[in-house]
Amino acid sequence: MGNVKITENPPYFHDEEKEMIEEFERSLDGGMLVSHLTPARKAELEASARHTIDLMEQENNRAWQRKVA
Repeated sequence: MGNVKITENPPYFHDEEKEMIEEFERSLDGGMLVSHLTPARKAELEASARHTIDLMEQENNRAWQRKVA
């Protein structure tokens, strides 16, 4: 093939798709998708995370003790 020039066109959106995309972008700008934690919910999540980490550490300690024994 000789000098073949390929040009890419910008993506085509139907009006409805374009409106949905613009609405989503506006919601991001407006902070509508930002979740604000209440202090009680934050404490619950932190306690759950600590519990999960404790379980992981206990399992690691058990595995280490098995290897040493």
